[in-house]
Amino acid sequence: MAIGGLLWAGLRGVLGYVLGSPHGRGPEGLILCILFGPVGLLISFLLPRGRTCPFCGASIVKKAVRCIHCQKHLPPTAASRRA
Repeated sequence: MAIGGLLWAGLRGVLGYVLGSPHGRGPEGLILCILFGPVGLLISFLLPRGRTCPFCGASIVKKAVRCIHCQKHLPPTAASRRA
């Protein structure tokens, strides 16, 4: 019985990590799913993608150089400086 619960928690953690990874939030998804089960799985799937524009507050793509909403040039992120 306890082994089944551990396996179920592990499976939820893996699913949370997989769903959170494309958003750059794999570890958060893993923790949310292990702690909160199906609700954590839903939360990890709905985590925001990308980043927020520092000028207008809109949600934008992580690699964006210019905000699609306010058209201002964005400061570079650590990920874009490495590429």
